[in-house]
Amino acid sequence: MLRVDGVQEVRAAALLYRRAPRTVQAQIRQESKGWAPTLRAAAVRNATDPVSRAVAESGKVTVTARGVRAVFGAAKWRGVDLRRVARPFEFGTSSPDAWSDPYLTRTARGRGVKVPERRTQRQIPPRSSGRFVHAAVAETTPDLVGRWVRAVATAVAQR
Repeated sequence: MLRVDGVQEVRAAALLYRRAPRTVQAQIRQESKGWAPTLRAAAVRNATDPVSRAVAESGKVTVTARGVRAVFGAAKWRGVDLRRVARPFEFGTSSPDAWSDPYLTRTARGRGVKVPERRTQRQIPPRSSGRFVHAAVAETTPDLVGRWVRAVATAVAQR
């Protein structure tokens, strides 16, 4: 949820939008559907490694009555459910040299085989505050908010 604080012009545009007739709100939503690919394209542009690129390319940006909704990592890539790796690849790890616990696995004959400790987080990038999706949001927000304010002002002026 994005809150509008600080900039008086944006708060005024949000108030105008909220008080506009439903037909005007629907027209603005329809126009904003053309802006949705901007966020996904920025995320793909910021992704550097293959897994990050797969997470960014899986992004689906839709426009609802409550605003723009972006979902990343809701697909499969090479047999891996991306929702399990989206967060680690976006935010990284602070302990790449941590060892996993040994565990027992089963063979076709039903015997247990001990799998030794491994460093499973070595492939995860180092800790960050957001590598490609958050960077894309920060990059595109001023442009998208500006487009939205212009659309609201135009719709209200034509009314």
